[in-house]
Amino acid sequence: MKEIMHVCSAFARLLAMEFLKPDATYSFATIGEFSFEDAQSEFVDVLNKSGYFAALTEGDGGDIHIKAQLEARIINTWRGSEAWQQFSAPTGPLIPVWGTEKFDMTAQVVTKDHEEKTYSLTDSVTTVLRLPRVIANTFKIPARVKKEVRENIWKTLIFKMQQDGFLPTLVSDEIFDFGE
Repeated sequence: MKEIMHVCSAFARLLAMEFLKPDATYSFATIGEFSFEDAQSEFVDVLNKSGYFAALTEGDGGDIHIKAQLEARIINTWRGSEAWQQFSAPTGPLIPVWGTEKFDMTAQVVTKDHEEKTYSLTDSVTTVLRLPRVIANTFKIPARVKKEVRENIWKTLIFKMQQDGFLPTLVSDEIFDFGE
């Protein structure tokens, strides 16, 4: 009997979550040197896979509207200067160079009740060239790491939206406690 109560409790929590999920709309923009389509696809995929939205469509309206902008810019290019890169190039793999790509995300979240919050998140990826790249690539491919970092930004946005009450949280076990 105890197992049946736990199954009923779990089912009730899942059912409650389905009714609490908002319909969301979004608009998306990018600034920088990467594919708009790829960045938007990553954004939509992470939001859809999160399971927090009943529906997610491009445009205006919905229970929640997310206006997101992602900017990518290269900082600390090749250890700070092109001169260093030109000096390093003739030496082949002996003198390493690296560059850092920084991602800045701003998202404005507005509910149908006109509650509003703006989120700003930042992360970066450093890519190593020359000798250390052989070692670094053994572990991670730079393009894959950049994608994972951007996806982590979107996951963090979802987490912050949940903390601020824009998205449902799991229903407490106490509500569905049917006793022992």
